[in-house]
Amino acid sequence: MLKLGYAQTDITPTEPMELVGFYREDNISKGVQSPLLAQVAVWEDEERCCLITVDSLGFMKNMTELLRERVGRVLDVPKDKIMVCFSHTHAAPNADSEKQYFEMICEKISMAAGQALHDLKSVSVGYGNAEVNIGVNRRPNGTKIDKRAGFLLALDEKEQTNRLLLIRLTAHGNVLKADNYRISPDYFGAVRESLQKQFDCPVMVIQ
Repeated sequence: MLKLGYAQTDITPTEPMELVGFYREDNISKGVQSPLLAQVAVWEDEERCCLITVDSLGFMKNMTELLRERVGRVLDVPKDKIMVCFSHTHAAPNADSEKQYFEMICEKISMAAGQALHDLKSVSVGYGNAEVNIGVNRRPNGTKIDKRAGFLLALDEKEQTNRLLLIRLTAHGNVLKADNYRISPDYFGAVRESLQKQFDCPVMVIQ
């Protein structure tokens, strides 16, 4: 029987930090537009696996491997059972240069993984695709655009309520441009907030 556990944690920095995504002389954040989240979904059937979403441009490979190893120890699974997806927001700290921030993220995500593991409940799932006009092709003379949006809805079998909505979009989070200095999950945050109100459950967005 398929089980799902979910937890999330706030990874918004509490002080100004170097941003990542745009190359500017002054690249230090100036306040917060919206909180940054890391979300953890633990799935268990015959095996246990984990999906992590992080409001960040992304980590270097060795840093992501370290995160996966730490979460793997919490969940008692090898790191190849853990997938990390980044929103690619250009309004988040540069985890490569902000080492204390990266350590904080790892600690909070590891704790969230433990919470999700203790939150396992039986679920049924349904999935599908829709067509949305959300992306643009920025390449010179580029015309090809993937308009698909994939979605998976997990339903709590006992309560018969929505447990988690997972959305896959094909445009990464850089609606905010180089004139923005405020911490933000970009449009991913707006998508989560809107759909959470509609479906009354946590929403994870990947791209």
